[in-house]
Amino acid sequence: MSALSLNVTVAPGDDRTIEITGPDGQTWTVRATGGAGNGPVADTSADTSVVDAIVDRWNKFAPGNNAPAVLAKGNELGYESVAPEPRQKGSEPPAYIRLVAKNTKGQRVVGFVNTATMVINGAAARAVVKDLPGAVLRKNGDVAFSVDDLSACAGALAALLAS
Repeated sequence: MSALSLNVTVAPGDDRTIEITGPDGQTWTVRATGGAGNGPVADTSADTSVVDAIVDRWNKFAPGNNAPAVLAKGNELGYESVAPEPRQKGSEPPAYIRLVAKNTKGQRVVGFVNTATMVINGAAARAVVKDLPGAVLRKNGDVAFSVDDLSACAGALAALLAS
């Protein structure tokens, strides 16, 4: 696996999305968000090692789980699998992976996938998926779909893209 290093600096409160295409034609998306603090916060998918580590962990501790199939379906629909930054350097990888894409209005839509569920949060996104087959409304207002119901997860991801 090759790694790509990119340093992006943006002003606080500013967002930038940059697409990079390598010599082999592979394209990566880098999203940089100006944080409230003194430095930039960058989210990049160029190095998939964290995503791979999370999926490996899922397969080790929950063999046969359907979450990798949900990620693959999301990728097929145009979502990018993005891992959150580990809580601390050297710590265990986070337990979930984000599926991130832009809907038809250019707004970012996100599904959070772990070994049991795909969760949709955010008021506008919840309104789109709350009445779909397989949707379970949680007490906190988030909408969850079982990863065992691949068609329900795919339907929710497709509905978010079309919103």
